[in-house]
Formats: sequence, C-alpha cells, structure tokens
Amino acid sequence: MTLLPVIFFENDVKLIFDSLVDSDLNPKVFEILKFITIIFIGSFLFLLYIHKGITKKDKFILVLEFLVTVILASLLSPIYWFTFYFCFFHGLRALINIGIKSFRDIIFLIAFTLPVTFFSYFFLFHNLQISYLTIIFSVLMALTISHMFLPLINRLLLSNFKNR
Repeated sequence: MTLLPVIFFENDVKLIFDSLVDSDLNPKVFEILKFITIIFIGSFLFLLYIHKGITKKDKFILVLEFLVTVILASLLSPIYWFTFYFCFFHGLRALINIGIKSFRDIIFLIAFTLPVTFFSYFFLFHNLQISYLTIIFSVLMALTISHMFLPLINRLLLSNFKNR
C-alpha cells in the first residue's frame, strides 16, 4: 500500500525518490512500480474474495480500509499521504495485530496518533523542502524497523509470562 501514490502522482513520487538517492532515476522504474502496485491491488482483492476463512464482516472492514486508503492516496500529495498512512492506518493495524481490541484502547491510540499526524502535516511538511526528505525517511525507517519487531517481542514476552 505504501506505493499507492505512484499510481496517482507518478512524477511527484519520482521527484521524491530522485532526491532521496541523489540521482535521476529512469522513469521505467516508476512504470514498473505502478504495474506491481496494480497487480498487488488485484491480487489482494481476488484473494480476499475467494478466501473462505475470513468472515463477511472482516472482509467488509478490509475492503472499507482499502477503499479509504486508495481514496486518500488519490487526494493527498505523496508526502502527506505517506504521513497519514504511516502514522495512522499502519500504526493502527500493527497495534490491532498485537492485541488491542477494546474500544478504550482504540480511542487511546487515536488520541496519541492523530496529534502526531496533524503535527507532521501542518508543521513539518507545510514548508517542506526536499533536503528534509532524507531526515524524514531515515527516521521513519528507524521507526518501521523497530515496530516490525514489536509483535515478535510481544509474543516472546507473553509466552515467557504464560510459561511461569
């Protein structure tokens, strides 16, 4: 889902990638990324449709989340979309996967992620200059790597706790 903006804002995404690698990337790269993203979307929808183990309610929620994500990717510039996606949707999904289930937990999560999202949008990116992109993406990469390990750490801690 991270590459959805390449479908709607190919030139803007190319500019971001070019500035991150300090080079002029071949436009074919973005045509390939767009193709891969479209194939992924089709595969996701097809597999969701044919999978019998997912309840209708969960399929509805997944399709709704998918549609909101695509709509936002088509309306927001790539940097703003990525901020919203990363800070809100992706974080929410990751935390739900590690066990946040109650309404109170969701409200708590929203109370902490929306301010970060709005701060990023209005203060950090309002006068964004390309030179800040390397810092922003480096920080986001560090956060992503650490939060990829969060479910594993959570499972290990829970299994150690249950074994006592």
